[in-house]
Amino acid sequence: MELSVQAKKGSKTAKQLAVLGAMRTDFGGFKLPESAITGRITAQCEAPPAEHLDKMIDKMREHICAKIEKKAKSKEDVEAAKKIAGVFLDVVKKTAATGRNDAAVSVSLDEESVALVAGRFVADGRKLETAVKMAVEEIAKKHPECVKKIVKLDAKRYMGVNLHVVTIPITDKCPKKEQAVEAVGKDLQIVLGFGPKAAYLAAGRDAMRSLLIAIKDSQDSRRWTVPPMEFTVDYDELIEFAEEFGPCCPKEDTAKFKAALDKAEDALEKAQGRDCLRVTALPTGRGVKLRLELDEGVLRVMSTMKHHRPHSTHKPKKPEEKCEVKAEKK
Repeated sequence: MELSVQAKKGSKTAKQLAVLGAMRTDFGGFKLPESAITGRITAQCEAPPAEHLDKMIDKMREHICAKIEKKAKSKEDVEAAKKIAGVFLDVVKKTAATGRNDAAVSVSLDEESVALVAGRFVADGRKLETAVKMAVEEIAKKHPECVKKIVKLDAKRYMGVNLHVVTIPITDKCPKKEQAVEAVGKDLQIVLGFGPKAAYLAAGRDAMRSLLIAIKDSQDSRRWTVPPMEFTVDYDELIEFAEEFGPCCPKEDTAKFKAALDKAEDALEKAQGRDCLRVTALPTGRGVKLRLELDEGVLRVMSTMKHHRPHSTHKPKKPEEKCEVKAEKK
């Protein structure tokens, strides 16, 4: 299915849309092997008017500060949290003022390798990194041993990107510890990265290695132009993951959940590997074409899910009795 939009020739919108055909991304390498979900958006829009942006950020600041004052336990905590939030909002404002939107994400859901990598353009990555380090410093004041054990700042530097690692042990409190350990290892590794104009996130099995590969491949792919948007979901990978890491819910609900998954799996088998959903935006001169592709397997799964919708236990209210007054003609 395709939907095309074309701006009037010579209009301001037409000039903005014309730029989409020459866009290059800084995150073209963010595609994990056998990924279940991949997405990227790359666009250059007109920056919002300065006064509107100021008002928006001021409202966000007011809201965040009110939350901090309500939840913080001391004056020192309030001041520190407001300072960190201020730095973060400064980066948000500066990024919004550029009008640039460039981001990508990829998720692998293999039962033996669950991982995520993501990257996004920010106007001042170093300043955002400062906010993160300030937050870690404040947490360390109250929980020094915990922070020392799981957080490693400046763990690595690669191609101008500073990388920081958080390592969280998977304990017996995890409801599905065995599956989790098989998927990500004994510890969940989370990596945060900051470059001059980018922020990165990776988590799961081999998070550091996956992020380094994504950064390297992204450098190599900058020479090519890309569509404004690409998004893909592999339904077969999603169904397999759902079977392995099903919800922690009552037995009767679990049975219904598994029955629905079995139906979906049967539907995908009939599709013989045609099981992806794709959304792509393609530039067309002074317009853009939005393309939605649903493979046979996706349509079959959607059909099975339609027949497995949970029945509502809510009983509709009885309609109120109305008194009818009939006027008789004399």
